[in-house]
Amino acid sequence: MSRLFSRTAALSFAAALTAGPMPAAQDTPPAPPDGASVQARGPVHEAFARPADGPARGPIVTTEPPAPIKEVPPDQRPDVEGVQWIPGYWAWDDEGKDYLWVSGCWRVPPPGRQWVAGNWGRVDGGWRWMTGFWSAAGVNAPQPVADTPPASLEAGPSTPPPDDDGYYIPGQWLFRNGEWVWQPGSWVQNQADMVYVPPTYLPAQTGSLYVPGYWDYPLQNRGLLFAPVGFGGTPWLGNPGWAYRPGYTVGLGGLLGSLFARPGYGSYYFGNYFGRPYQGLGYLPWTAYGRRGYDPLLNYYRWANRGNPGWYGGLAGLYTGRLNGSLPVPAVAFSHHAPAVPALAPTLIAQHTVPFGRGMSVTPVNSLRTVHPLTQTNHVRLTGVNPGELAGRPAFQTRQSFASPGGGGPVAGAVLPGPGRVGPSVGVGSSFPAAVSPGGGMRLVSPAPLASGYGGSLPGSAWRPSTPGTVAPAIHYAPAGHSGYPYHATPGYHGGYVHPVGPVYHPGPVHHAAPVHYSSPVHHAGPSFHGGGGHGGGMHGGGGHGGGGHGGGRHR
Repeated sequence: MSRLFSRTAALSFAAALTAGPMPAAQDTPPAPPDGASVQARGPVHEAFARPADGPARGPIVTTEPPAPIKEVPPDQRPDVEGVQWIPGYWAWDDEGKDYLWVSGCWRVPPPGRQWVAGNWGRVDGGWRWMTGFWSAAGVNAPQPVADTPPASLEAGPSTPPPDDDGYYIPGQWLFRNGEWVWQPGSWVQNQADMVYVPPTYLPAQTGSLYVPGYWDYPLQNRGLLFAPVGFGGTPWLGNPGWAYRPGYTVGLGGLLGSLFARPGYGSYYFGNYFGRPYQGLGYLPWTAYGRRGYDPLLNYYRWANRGNPGWYGGLAGLYTGRLNGSLPVPAVAFSHHAPAVPALAPTLIAQHTVPFGRGMSVTPVNSLRTVHPLTQTNHVRLTGVNPGELAGRPAFQTRQSFASPGGGGPVAGAVLPGPGRVGPSVGVGSSFPAAVSPGGGMRLVSPAPLASGYGGSLPGSAWRPSTPGTVAPAIHYAPAGHSGYPYHATPGYHGGYVHPVGPVYHPGPVHHAAPVHYSSPVHHAGPSFHGGGGHGGGMHGGGGHGGGGHGGGRHR
């Protein structure tokens, strides 16, 4: 079923991207609804895309979030089978010290998945956001864990791919028999042109919620992302007929040309977060964020452009130029008018033009405008929404429907692909031990199948998950400073925007904190990222762009 759905959705979305006339652009874009100000930057809806590393237990916000507003889906949607409207939510903007409404989005669900919406939960001292996620049933259903895992040891593959089509699946922590077990990554065949989203442990009131990994569509096949909005008041109060209908979309060029993440926040951000002020707030370009360990989008697009050896260098160069001021950056505040394009030499534009497939490229020019009126959307074909479609919309669960873990219930582990697996990820000259236990309640194992957790079958491949195991309720994990165990939560990251352009695999173990001998790639410290190609432009901030908040009014 997932394979059939995957191919059907991909084909229909390809048609939506390439066939038929686009809606005619209006001379005067529609005005935002009463009291709303469209934002030219902000959070990416977490149902549309989310970084691989699970969010840390987020900050406590002392300001109570407003109740969700009445949001009406737009009257146009992508002309693709299976697309759903995912409602929006309030997000705290720590820079503006207020809430933004993250507009809902049109989304083709990942095969076999249903959206579970996030929600704000009351905690001591205020409110904390509980992240939403894509859920599945059966052996791939989310499961509570009475503990939280140590920092990820993922540092990328330790060997080059066994062939040109090898697709890297990252390692993960498993909680088995009362201890945390690190399972290294592996190479697989991605026959269906999909994005692998690895397992994650979402913070819960106690312990965590384990969400198994799954396969998702590339961004251009997922649907339509809309811009967040701020409110200068509460126009919905005392006005029962009031409703907000999103009408401004985030273009793929603007998204891929200004995509950021913040470690520990569990969210992508789009728009102008270039410059040292935002670096100090933790915003990292996705090119740098993906070099810290594993980013599903960067991993996929590098693989999709594996025939273009200069692809990553071109993408990193675009961000480098915007950070150092040599290339223009998107506007901080939204404007109805297209931004003035500075005079750029054709050779400079060509040097920083990055292909993303299906005739779409990101350039220093076409990525300057991040937000467009829905009527001017040109990266996907739209069709009208029938009232019957909206009446039949599914009612999504929320995080509140998942009980807090208690007593150490079962948790699914990870099974690496069987027939689809094409080679282990091990250090050069290493071999798999049966188990390596550095102490502190953790051990390393070979990437042999352990239990379910890789999200069901990869469309187009033959492997299937095995039966999940159960674990003891004991809670054991070592602190990050364990003397005999070299933790590398941010491998290869040196505090700035570092962009090596050489191979992503590690040629050998370097810089161990102690003389230990492991078989996984987790023991390679930052310098092992630097094989072949240096830093690709340095990307150490500069420019000091932006700084003017999100523009427009906000909710008060």
